[in-house]
Amino acid sequence: MVSSVFDKKFLTPRDIPQVEQAAGDPAFADFVRMCSRSFVVQEIQRAFDGCRRRLSEGLEIEGGMLRDDILASLKLSGRTFSTRVINCTGIVVHTNLGRAPLGQGLVEIVARRLTGYTNLEYDLVSGKRGRRGEHASRLLTLLTGARSACVVNNNAAAVFLILNTLCKGKECVVSRGELVQIGGGFRMPDVMEASGAILREVGASNRVSFDDYFRALGSNTGMIVKVHLSNFSVHGFTEFVEAKLLAELGKERSVPVMYDLGSGVWLSPSEFGLQDELSIDDALRSGADLVCFSGDKLLGGPQAGIILGDTEWIKALHANPMYRAMRPDKMTLMFLEETILSYLRGLAETDLPVVRLLKRSVGSLRDRAERMSKALNSAGVEADTISLSALAGGGSAPGENLPSHGVRLPTTIAPDDIAARLRLGEPPVIGRVVDDRFVLDLKAVFEHEDELVVKAVLAAYN
Repeated sequence: MVSSVFDKKFLTPRDIPQVEQAAGDPAFADFVRMCSRSFVVQEIQRAFDGCRRRLSEGLEIEGGMLRDDILASLKLSGRTFSTRVINCTGIVVHTNLGRAPLGQGLVEIVARRLTGYTNLEYDLVSGKRGRRGEHASRLLTLLTGARSACVVNNNAAAVFLILNTLCKGKECVVSRGELVQIGGGFRMPDVMEASGAILREVGASNRVSFDDYFRALGSNTGMIVKVHLSNFSVHGFTEFVEAKLLAELGKERSVPVMYDLGSGVWLSPSEFGLQDELSIDDALRSGADLVCFSGDKLLGGPQAGIILGDTEWIKALHANPMYRAMRPDKMTLMFLEETILSYLRGLAETDLPVVRLLKRSVGSLRDRAERMSKALNSAGVEADTISLSALAGGGSAPGENLPSHGVRLPTTIAPDDIAARLRLGEPPVIGRVVDDRFVLDLKAVFEHEDELVVKAVLAAYN
């Protein structure tokens, strides 16, 4: 019988069967169906290797325990696949959790358009080859009023492409205090230098003046760069130069100016309770020749680097051979088109989860937290509600807290332990610890997920 090895009380090295034979055990059937036979075989091989090693050390191993170990390993390994999680961290645009969530309606529209072939690079009117990204670029100019647009993979790619095209071998004048580090340890100075531009740092880490920029300009200046401090803030003895003044200086000296906005928000940031964040419109009105930002942060769309600006510069970007290595695929472009159309239709709050989540009132979150807490208490888990401070996230609005509310779980299980149980549950629930108590912040939790969260908590405590 295939499963005989797992039914034996104590195993010997001779009891361990062929891996392929063991993979046929009925206990593994669900994982074979979901993850493939090869995936299951790999996990069984690891378990058998470990089993032989322990047997050689004189340890006793029961067949049933070996099966349980393999099942546990398969379950954990399955967590390495991309899956949907419930975000109870209080960070709306969470970099580690996929940044901006996409709306169900938008996904359904794009899914229909993706089935079969598309006019990705085909002009239906002329019957000739078209340019990839043309549809998204047209919508971006219609929304923002920019003369032209270019879309690449992400904002780091946007910065690289701009500097590689317009500033390669020339000096890029930038404030020392604006040479930021972005997610995953990547530093923008490294991205800039990789483009072939020569960094000309001006000012100090906390202060830079207009004269610093003015004196730095010379015969080998290729560009002036302004970077919005979207992922940290500097307070105290500080001085920075507004993009408008740099744009005027650039025009006076015939030097193009790039404004790296980072996390781009189209609607007024004040609508989200954000006072210090700059909008895309603010950046464009500064007069900078090129403005770039991310698509999957406060804009609420897919990962993309969006560049807006003068037609002559955008044409130069498209002509750069590196653009081909950075251009987005059809799915990204379709999602971006639908995102921009949502703004143009005035349906951003309905269609785009980021906008909807950020605009939620703390009162509605409090009501939901009270209902969830009541449900947990009725089932024997002594939870209560708590006022919290949430974040926009995604490298935007540093230091600006958004009022939120959530559920605080009991300490009958240590915070780290309950965090692990919820992460490994179905669906995974990701929360945070506040004052040595595990909490579920509802700022980024969808209403239809409330019941799932309650069930996950009950399963974790039972």
